Amino acid sequence: GEPYPGRFLTEGDRGDSVFIIQGYLNTIGRNVPEIPEIAVDGIFGPRTKEAVLAFQRYLNIEETGAIGPVEWAEIITLGNNL
Repeated sequence: GEPYPGRFLTEGDRGDSVFIIQGYLNTIGRNVPEIPEIAVDGIFGPRTKEAVLAFQRYLNIEETGAIGPVEWAEIITLGNNL
């Protein structure tokens, strides 16, 4: 899998880590319709936050809209197993 970037990703962040997570969220969303499709552009905007919240709801974990180490690991693991 992809290594955790070492810090929480939140709305307003940009970069490769956001780009990676957006791609994985779209992969998961093809099998989990509650997760909306988002642009894979490396910008953590409102739509990416919405997808993260949907993913957190799907896992029944605290809905923060941020990606910490738990969310990162779950997204990468699930995305690689679909």
